[in-house]
Amino acid sequence: MTTRLIRFSAITLASAALAAAAAVLIIWKGLPPSPSAIVVTVVVPVTMAVAGFVALRAGRDWQLAYALSMIATAVAVVAAEAFLDFMFLPRQQAELRELVNQRSTLLAQQGMAYRSQGEEWPYTAGCSFAHPRCNYVEPGPSDHPALLPVRSGRVVPLGGISGVRTVFCNEGSGLIVYDADEHGFNNPQGLWSQAPLDVLLVGDSYTHGACVEREDTFAATIRQVYPKTISIGIGGNGPILELAGLREYGPTLRPKVVVWVFTIDNDFSDFERESQNSVLRAYLDGEFSQKLLSRQAEIDDGLKSYFRKVMVERLISQAQPVSPAKAVHIDTQIGSIRDFFSLASLRRLLGVYFSWPVRDYQGVGDVLSKAKVLTESWGGRMIVVFQPSSYSFIGFNRFDGISDMLQKDFARTVAQLDLPYVDGLAILRSAEARQPVFWGLGSHTTPWGYQALGAAIRDKVGQIVAGQDG
Repeated sequence: MTTRLIRFSAITLASAALAAAAAVLIIWKGLPPSPSAIVVTVVVPVTMAVAGFVALRAGRDWQLAYALSMIATAVAVVAAEAFLDFMFLPRQQAELRELVNQRSTLLAQQGMAYRSQGEEWPYTAGCSFAHPRCNYVEPGPSDHPALLPVRSGRVVPLGGISGVRTVFCNEGSGLIVYDADEHGFNNPQGLWSQAPLDVLLVGDSYTHGACVEREDTFAATIRQVYPKTISIGIGGNGPILELAGLREYGPTLRPKVVVWVFTIDNDFSDFERESQNSVLRAYLDGEFSQKLLSRQAEIDDGLKSYFRKVMVERLISQAQPVSPAKAVHIDTQIGSIRDFFSLASLRRLLGVYFSWPVRDYQGVGDVLSKAKVLTESWGGRMIVVFQPSSYSFIGFNRFDGISDMLQKDFARTVAQLDLPYVDGLAILRSAEARQPVFWGLGSHTTPWGYQALGAAIRDKVGQIVAGQDG
């Protein structure tokens, strides 16, 4: 028995030597971008190797203790991965499916009730029509986004259906339903006729006010001091779609201040996707416009027809909710054999990334520069807001330093354009000391988070209006 343990100890020590060699190879080839990955691929193997060689020289008892500790560590790591794969994450997925089903079921129930009363249908507004993951968009040709058929041809609509009851989302504040404004955005009616505006907000789902009541959104908080404030944010927007919205609506609304909310979670990937679309690329060149402001009636008809066909009639005829996999992105690889043995869930929780997504700061900076020039053409000023993701606040990711690095890199891009800047990461970290600012991993901010960052944006707007910034 003792001989077997000695042999096993020797194998374990050899593994430690191989771990050290692997760490040296990784260092030679280049460190991974994530600080957590550096710890896992370099610090841990080197520590294992040093401890192993110390045990080798210290004698048989130390070798056995080292071997047993390595076994215990391996068992603990596998157990943690098993817990995440088969207990914790599936429960989160089930809760997410239930929220999606609630949304779809309410849409179907209200649709049937409204039809029986001869009233307008409710519609869903999860994200931009041009976003390929929207639950109501059929994939279009690879060269351009889905185009909406309307009376005068085809368009890429940037808002929703005007003046209708709109079913939104649910992450903790209950199912959010709002009445859309004159151009299908999440604002009170009557503001579009009050140009020039005080403030125009441009962005994605955070600017849209995802999953909180309207009074908790950025726009509502700013509206407390600057009542002529409109948000044209829609979930799924990326930088080019946001530039498109500013070009379509900005010159008519002529806001004194444009607030551009940049979401670090997905705006870089959205930019890469949008830059491959010939229709959207046209917004980067010259004065291209679809004249959407004057085409709202036909956009409404086109979207209503599309929703009835794709969403409501399907729900009623099949008497079942929209498939959660269709309505929301769910990682179908969780629990697979490959992901289990690569510790995918544990690595995701710890923020261990061995490769780094492409972040085209130059391309995004070019979009911001065009937006700045456009805003200044009517005498306005532009503010850029950094919106962090939930991964900066929940789990071990909050300690790995990645969020700070991304914020600093983006802040440098904004500084090169001489644009006023609001660091949402710092604002929400301060707010988190009093109340949670995110519901969970992958969620949007809580009402408290929206209000805190909205107040900071409002204060920056006040500085701009008073001429105290720049």
